[in-house]
Amino acid sequence: MATRRFMQRLEQWVAPGVCLLARTGVSNRGPIGRLANHLMTPSGIWLDVHENQAVLIDAPFAWEDASSAIEHISGFLRNNDLQLKYVTASHLHLDHSAGLTVVLDHFSDATFVYPARWKEHWNTISIDRIKYGMQPAMSRQWDRIPHKAYENCFSTDLAGEPLYFMEAPYHSLTDQLLIFRGVALLPDWHLPTAIDEPLQLVDAPPSDVADTITRLRHFERDIGYEICRSCAVHGDEPVRSDFQERLGIAYQRFVTPTQHAEITT
Repeated sequence: MATRRFMQRLEQWVAPGVCLLARTGVSNRGPIGRLANHLMTPSGIWLDVHENQAVLIDAPFAWEDASSAIEHISGFLRNNDLQLKYVTASHLHLDHSAGLTVVLDHFSDATFVYPARWKEHWNTISIDRIKYGMQPAMSRQWDRIPHKAYENCFSTDLAGEPLYFMEAPYHSLTDQLLIFRGVALLPDWHLPTAIDEPLQLVDAPPSDVADTITRLRHFERDIGYEICRSCAVHGDEPVRSDFQERLGIAYQRFVTPTQHAEITT
């Protein structure tokens, strides 16, 4: 089944500098591919943009027959005179990264940015790999040139506008936040809106989740930069302005009194 049958050409600026370029489903051949097609829901292809530079986040389409998606991305960049500076994914589940190798091969001058733990995680048998599959060609991308593997947080810019990549295990061990112009793109996160709300899709170990929430709570203090709003990378809900409130509730849920005492002393 061809990728183009899944493509929704949106090109919606959900916030200044944050573009939902398209939504598409996973469309692949072979046993793993067909299973992924069945299990994965459509997700977004995103661009953060400032002046003439952009970063592409997520490639939820095929590692085979990806021509329609690549043409759409290339056309948007060309029509808006944009240089693709960085390529990455919100996390490595197939409905967000199935086409990542295709993108990296096509846009060979763009820097592949990723948390250093991705390479180790990819080479280890894990629940994520069993549950969500694995993109066959991804292993040859870890040391491509150019690339940037980072730990905790990578601070850079798009044409002078601050851009942050932050490893943030929550939904999976490979979760990564992209923070740009006060907006965080969230990788399948369902932050609670009330203290008694049942948790959803929290698959990372509790200690990793507590560390993620703590680092985010301290992000403004440590970096001097406020995260005001958030978007779900699936592109199926509007931008939300309650990020800090939900983060505070998550802090109460995941960070124990002992951890809190250690952090604040």
